[in-house]
Amino acid sequence: MNHKQRVIDYYDATHIDYRALWTGNDNPAVHFGYYDKRSTNHKRAIMRMNEILAESVQVKASDTVLDAGCGYGGSSMWLARTYGCHATGVTLSPLQTTKAREYIQERHLAGSVEVVEGDYAHLIFKDGSFDIYWALESLVHAEDRKRVIAEMYRVLKRGGRTVIAEYTLRNDPPLGDAEKKYIEPWLQGWAMPRLLTPEEHIEGLAQAGFKDIQVRDITAHVSPSLRRLEILCILHYPIALLIAPFFFRKERSANYHASWRQIRALKKGLWRYSIITAHKE
Repeated sequence: MNHKQRVIDYYDATHIDYRALWTGNDNPAVHFGYYDKRSTNHKRAIMRMNEILAESVQVKASDTVLDAGCGYGGSSMWLARTYGCHATGVTLSPLQTTKAREYIQERHLAGSVEVVEGDYAHLIFKDGSFDIYWALESLVHAEDRKRVIAEMYRVLKRGGRTVIAEYTLRNDPPLGDAEKKYIEPWLQGWAMPRLLTPEEHIEGLAQAGFKDIQVRDITAHVSPSLRRLEILCILHYPIALLIAPFFFRKERSANYHASWRQIRALKKGLWRYSIITAHKE
């Protein structure tokens, strides 16, 4: 099975888990939240993450946004409603594409949001099509990160901005072999080929031609989301183990194991949560 199909199978198999435990009709977002004094509960923290990313690249009404790896289009719809900009989402998953289009129609956003089925490593858009490239916990699924960044640069207009919210490996000291092996079940379970350090992100963006590259560590603000995930795992994991042989696809079982390993790896200090911004001159 090729990697693209693994990503599709992961999200298609786990959409019930996300819907039941994380998202919902009014909040189709499959990412962690940002907790602060303005956002102290899960629903508000999910929206606050969008706000933090949007503020970091100064989104405005005249912008065109590419939401790369958009899931069900949650961020795209939020951007259109909040700023009045136009957002285009791209996802590999046919299921996510169909559901996102349903959400867009339900919210009467067809004129300002669209979601297409496609690969952000091979975008169908012309050079210089977008003002902002938005990647919220999505580039971790990329096999060829260099190719993805080249496409990112190509489709941005001059002066365009990119924002990436990502799990990043600890940089200092670098992970040892045993630590790399420890996070492997997380990577495998969530169909993520590898994680990069912040410095590797900076290097890759710089080589593509991006300027003013900034990395911001927001782990402290995201940690409450991990605590919520841990509670959900504690409550539902025993049930999942019992019914897995009868109702679960292997991707759903792997999702539970991966979640546990992600939580424990954070406690061990093996990874951080970073926002990375850059612009194209």
